[in-house]
Amino acid sequence: MIIANTVFKDEKNGTDIIPTLSNVQLGASMMVRRVVAMSGNLTEQLDWDLAACKCFSIQYDESVDSSTAQLMMFDDFSTKEELLTLLPLKTTTGGTDIYNAVKKFFMEYRNRN
Repeated sequence: MIIANTVFKDEKNGTDIIPTLSNVQLGASMMVRRVVAMSGNLTEQLDWDLAACKCFSIQYDESVDSSTAQLMMFDDFSTKEELLTLLPLKTTTGGTDIYNAVKKFFMEYRNRN
């Protein structure tokens, strides 16, 4: 409701909209469908950005969580930065392991598109 208060506070009938929104019931299955739809849309936008750009840079950060090393990859377009993927590193976290994980991701990405 914080977002609704922020978005609709200056609207002409914002005082009517905000209480109505607070009465909307959202079930678990509805929330799952919405998250899946938003995720698909974000993936499509990222695919479009990658296809449209001439070049981009990649930055990564590796961390260990629950005894599984993870590699977060970000792509950096000149105007924005996006999370590209989160890859588990199944063995060690050396340079060769990171290189192989990144290469495998881009090979699969290229074959998907």
